[in-house]
Order: sequence, then C-alpha cells, then structure tokens
Amino acid sequence: MPRGSSRKVTVAPAADAPSHQSRPPLPTSQKEALKAQRAAKQQKIHAELEAWYQQTAALAAKLGEEFDQSQSHFLTLMFQFGTKEADKRKPNLYNAWLHWRANQVNEDLPRGERKKLRDIQLEHGEEYYDLTDAQKEEIKADLVKERDSTSEGAFRLTSRGRLKILYSTLKKIENMYEFLKIMCGIDVMSLIVRNDTSFHFSPIWFFTDKSIPGYLVNNVRKGWDSDRIAAMVEAFVLAKCDLRSMANTSKLKAKRLKAQIQDKITELLVAITKNPNVHMHYKNFERDIVIRYGIDIEGWTHPTFNSPSKLSTSLPPLQTLFDALESGACRFVDLSTEDLAKRKADYAREVASGEIAPRKTRSDAGRKRRKQAKRSVPGGRAGGGDDGSSSSESSDEEREPETDGPARKRRRTATSGARKTAPKSCAIVDESD
Repeated sequence: MPRGSSRKVTVAPAADAPSHQSRPPLPTSQKEALKAQRAAKQQKIHAELEAWYQQTAALAAKLGEEFDQSQSHFLTLMFQFGTKEADKRKPNLYNAWLHWRANQVNEDLPRGERKKLRDIQLEHGEEYYDLTDAQKEEIKADLVKERDSTSEGAFRLTSRGRLKILYSTLKKIENMYEFLKIMCGIDVMSLIVRNDTSFHFSPIWFFTDKSIPGYLVNNVRKGWDSDRIAAMVEAFVLAKCDLRSMANTSKLKAKRLKAQIQDKITELLVAITKNPNVHMHYKNFERDIVIRYGIDIEGWTHPTFNSPSKLSTSLPPLQTLFDALESGACRFVDLSTEDLAKRKADYAREVASGEIAPRKTRSDAGRKRRKQAKRSVPGGRAGGGDDGSSSSESSDEEREPETDGPARKRRRTATSGARKTAPKSCAIVDESD
C-alpha cells in the first residue's frame, strides 16, 4: 500500500435477532381438542369438590344432631377455621404486652374516651423493660389463648369479648359510611341495639351529619327523644319482633290482635276492590260492601260479625280469626252475576218489608236550597254594586219561594246589602247590629 494512503473498512451492522418468535397458529382441530381437555379437567375438579362438600355437609348435619346445633353452625366453623389459620402469625412479646396494658387502661373507660395505643406507649412504655421473662411469657400465653378462643367462637361466652368485636366492627362500618358520604353523596342514620338479653350494652346511634338529631327534635311531632326511641326499638327486638309477646296482660294482647285483624281486613279489601281508599262497613255490610262492590266475605270464624274493636276481649276467638285471615281461610271473594242479582233482590225485599231500615234522606230533599248571600268586605266590592247592595238586593228579590205560597219580597233597607260589623272593642252590641 503506498505511503500516505489510508485504508477504510466499512462494517455492516449485524441484524438484530428477533426477541420473540411468534408460534405458528394451531389448527382448528387441535384448538378444539385442547378446549375439550380443559373442560374435562375443570369438570373433574368440580366433581371432586362437590363430593368433598357433600361429605362435609353430611358431617356437619351429623354433628348438629349430636350436639343440638344447626348444620350451618358447624359449616361456618369448618370453613372459617382455614381462613383464620392462614392469617395466623406468631405473637410478638412487646405487642402482647401492649395489648394487655391497653385492656387494663381502657377497661373502665366509656367508648370515645379510650386511649390510643400511641398514647399508652408514651405513658407506660418503660414498664415493659421491668417485666421478667416469666411475666412476658405469661402475657404472651394469655394473648394466644384469647386468639384461640376467638377463632373457636368461645368469645360468645363473655360480654367483654363480644363488646370488643362489636366496637371494632362498628368503627370499620362508620369509616365505610364516611367514605360513602364523600364518594357517593349520601348520609346515614343508624341505630344498633341488642337482640340477646345476656348481652349488655347501651343502644348506639350514628349520624354522618351531626345536625340530623337537632332537626328531628324540632320537626318530629311530639318531639324526638333518641333515648326513648332506642329503648322502644330494643324492647321490640328483644321480644323477637313479635308485638303480641310485648303485651303482658290479656287486655293488651286482645287490643293488639284486634288492630292486626283490622289491618288485615283492610289490606284484603283494598286488594280485591283495587280502591286504596275503601273502608270496611260492618253495620251496613250488605249495602256498602256486597252490593256496591259485588264481593262477599267467607270463612269468618268469630261468633259475632262486627268491627274488631267491638268484639269481646276473649283471646282464643280473636287468635282463630287472625290465623284464618293470615292463612287465607277467611277472605273476600267476587260474586257471580247471578249471585249478585239475587243478593240485590233479597236486600230490596227486606228493605220494602221493613226488616232493614232504609237509608235516611235529608229533610229538604227535592227542594231547591237557598243560596247564601255574599258577605261584603268593608271598604271593598261585593257582587256588582259599589257597596255590595245591588247583588244582595237582586238576589233577595229574585229568590224563588221555599213554600207553596206567593213569594214575599224582602223590605229594602239602607243596610240590606252589607251588614254593619260592630267593633271588637265594643262592650255591648246592639241587636240591630
């Protein structure tokens, strides 16, 4: 190569190898075969799980009969135990002591005034280092025991454990309510009461808007008493939501049964007549119910057919009638055209014979009633005249007579159109006024 000349070498860049090579598409027949294989596998898994579940359900039913519990009770224990075992972790000594100390500090404090763990750490944190190893192991054992008792449902035996679960769950629910208020634009009003007499705690009200109780106090008729309403709801729930069990005397029980019978009859009558404003008539049942709506009642069990409020307070007949209304044995039925025509004819015959008193008519029936003269307003116009006298005079002169004799015209006076009104402050009012 001659001196002074330079040789240039050009290197072509290497082609990048494909990072991912796509697989060739599978034939349709192979796709169908793989799909059928996956379906068969899932079906086999489902069959195995179904067989296992049937065995588990049979075991739960057997345990329920043996220990006088429901089948669902043991199914809950079986299925929840696996979840709790998966979430189970070894307790920490310091956390066990902090839990034990928090229970001691907050044991007698009402809800809302209990101290937080952070404050307890700052106030009592040094006490942990004064404990011996034996004391720490004892506190740890107590925590493990408490966890095991909670997972097995033994917390139901103590009010303290139930209260802890109640308050912690309510706190989560209240936080969810607050979240829904922000995200969805709602407000919540809730009341928590007990339904077990062995569990003691005061009813708990919750409002997402704290101004709701004040509004209820000022706008509910006869006032709003949160404590009284909560006590009433708690008593109703403790009575298993059965109004009859709340009555402690036969008179109160009869009163409650009569009200339920009346409500049920009204409900059935509205359903068959399609009239939401219909009312039951017992005294004139034939005229106001049978003939008017073309229906009849059958299956009435009480010896007396009358308004429930007027029936005797004997409980067995009332209970029998209420049960018949609830079961449908006592009900309203539509009458056929022939039966309705026969009932109308029988009713007309009884009225004509005097067995049924006819409906009273007005004493002035068939006679044109007098029209009331318009009262004039002081300083204003009434009718067509300036002072209201022309309208009054014309109506008096042109009024038709109410008797067979000739009409007598009313004497026209200066005050015939508008009567003078005596002042309220006058002690004695003259007869002319």
